[in-house]
Amino acid sequence: MPKTKNSRERAEDLFRGTLKKYQQVSGVGEEQLSNALGIGKSTLFLRKKIPGDFRLDELRAARKELEIPMDEFLENLKTLL
Repeated sequence: MPKTKNSRERAEDLFRGTLKKYQQVSGVGEEQLSNALGIGKSTLFLRKKIPGDFRLDELRAARKELEIPMDEFLENLKTLL
């Protein structure tokens, strides 16, 4: 029987999905996003793996760079808390 995801894992998946969706929509690659956040590509990979490790300034920069609507962004963040 497959392992079921807990609410934390589902929230992280939702957040990662939102980032991925807006990266595709805006055409922003990993390097461009990591530069906008002021972090390396390997750090971006780790932040995406564990979204709770994003710093506030990185979240702000990601939302701005990817042009994620504030209400959608906050809704996704709320599930991580």
